[in-house]
Amino acid sequence: MDDGSTSPEESVKMLEMLSRQGVETVCLTSHYYHHREKIDSFLRRREKALESLKGEIEKEGIGHKLPGILLGAEIKVEQDLVNEDKLNKLCFTGTKSLLLEMPFVGLDARTVELMENISFKYDVTVVVAHLDRYIDLLTKDDLQRVINIPNSVIQINAEAFEERKLRKFILQLFDAEVPVVFGTDAHGIKERKPIIEGAYSFIESKLSQYQMHDLSRAQKTVLEGSTEGGVLGYAY
Repeated sequence: MDDGSTSPEESVKMLEMLSRQGVETVCLTSHYYHHREKIDSFLRRREKALESLKGEIEKEGIGHKLPGILLGAEIKVEQDLVNEDKLNKLCFTGTKSLLLEMPFVGLDARTVELMENISFKYDVTVVVAHLDRYIDLLTKDDLQRVINIPNSVIQINAEAFEERKLRKFILQLFDAEVPVVFGTDAHGIKERKPIIEGAYSFIESKLSQYQMHDLSRAQKTVLEGSTEGGVLGYAY
């Protein structure tokens, strides 16, 4: 769900699709741009969208069949974020996990430093959004700098498993014991629909039992403190 642009009816259908694919917890993460909007305003809009979604779920009478819902935000990394005293309010519900999206340009030292400072200052786990989208934009050294951000987890989009080059990159992350979680990056039921099941099927066929344990541990790290658990998916 992105800024309320997806209707409640379509959002419920997405949740049903995710449930059928084995997802037990969904994080709804609308985009947040600090230069455009105050956090309190964003939270009010997000709550209004959630109430509409809850109303549709209640009308359909299928709440017991759907994944648990956590709220969050996909936060574009901007320099003044480090001075935002309400930043923790954008963590996934009940957790200290904050989803940060890097700019789609060449990486500079200030971006990595800012993400590190946010992690330390606010005592949060930085979840680096869809790193798979950056591998053609960043050098290997820059990718490594991002991966090395302390107390961070790398999030990969399920759609990345459709490309051979990206599958290889993901497996390399697991071989290097990098904490990784998967997300749907779902926006609708037709365009960019939830396809998390295929990602898990592929990864289960390739990873060792120890590596699958690492995946489970990374998910628990992201969800720590929330009231939800189990297989994790994202809806943006």
